[in-house]
Amino acid sequence: MIDGPSKDPYAHAVMERISPGIRASFTPAQRSAIEQALTADQIGKGHAVDIRLTIPLFLARYYLVLLVGRDRRVGTRRSETRRQQGLSVSSLLLFFFIAVSPVVVAILVILYALKAALGIDLIPNAHLKDLLRFW
Repeated sequence: MIDGPSKDPYAHAVMERISPGIRASFTPAQRSAIEQALTADQIGKGHAVDIRLTIPLFLARYYLVLLVGRDRRVGTRRSETRRQQGLSVSSLLLFFFIAVSPVVVAILVILYALKAALGIDLIPNAHLKDLLRFW
């Protein structure tokens, strides 16, 4: 058992999961810091409205959570938005590369076929057929 049970049931349950030998080696300051870290961002603390319902329906149970309160995550939200924007730009570039590459190859093949059909010889004594024989 933990020397002084935590006021918070979640922190208490987590501390109980730590093996007794390791838990006994914690100083009171360490134990307090761990409990504070576990309870700092818990859902439901500081919300004006905190409604949690479980609705049993036929073969399954569903849950409904309604939390209303002041948004205190301004810094977190900004960094998350920046991260998502960076991800979306890189995803867009990757999609563009994947979508445009086959089009560019098709255009080059069409231009080469057109050049060959018209009999245009840009580089004398060097032809694509000759280069492909080595591969």
